[in-house]
Amino acid sequence: MQELTERFVTNVRLRHGARVAEETKAKRGLIVNNDIKWGLIWLIGGGFITLATYEAAANGGSYFIMWGAMIYGGFRILKGLLGAIMK
Repeated sequence: MQELTERFVTNVRLRHGARVAEETKAKRGLIVNNDIKWGLIWLIGGGFITLATYEAAANGGSYFIMWGAMIYGGFRILKGLLGAIMK
């Protein structure tokens, strides 16, 4: 009887562990996609604002270089790509 109980417990643990691993993998994939998506949004948005203010200042005004937003976007893209490679 004890052997049967031990096999049952081992079986339940293995099945539960496999389910948890699948859920973790799915969550990690979602996080990777979000990192890449938001990284692109920050990078493109920062570049767009930089170009727009540069064009508006063409007649001698001042303009903004949104380097913080672009660096942050590049970081998020890199983080997402590395996460995709590592999973």
